[in-house]
Amino acid sequence: MVETWEVIRITDESSIERLVELNTEAFTHPWTKEMFLEEIRRPERSYLLGVFAHSRKVVGYCSVWRVADTLQVNSIAVTETYQGRGVGCALLDEVVTLGRHLAAVSVSLEVRSSNEAARGLYKRYHFKEIGKRSAYYRQPTEDAVILTRHLESDRGV
Repeated sequence: MVETWEVIRITDESSIERLVELNTEAFTHPWTKEMFLEEIRRPERSYLLGVFAHSRKVVGYCSVWRVADTLQVNSIAVTETYQGRGVGCALLDEVVTLGRHLAAVSVSLEVRSSNEAARGLYKRYHFKEIGKRSAYYRQPTEDAVILTRHLESDRGV
């Protein structure tokens, strides 16, 4: 069976519990339910869910913030058993589409310097390294690589 993914934009509080679970699984400093509730109420913030179309199971998410003419990916996570199966690609496709819809000039994000799988995915999506943030992450302490992708003239993935 071919796996297909849907990306759904969160517009209310109905998916918050699953969002908190995914965030807690993926990150050493997860956000609380209250933090997410505050975030989804802000119009310049968007939360996207990666859903396995066959079972309707939510297996990933991405949060993006509109900052001036840039779409900033705040976090992106896919549950471990679904990594490498196209969920991250579906989420990034939607981020690029959303960025274009909002007339953003670029999409930016930070990633742990050791996260080779994510860095490889971002490279396939034409993100370019533009800098580093020293000791940005904790547990373990690690540098962040700052990546950006310009949208105005790109053509597809």
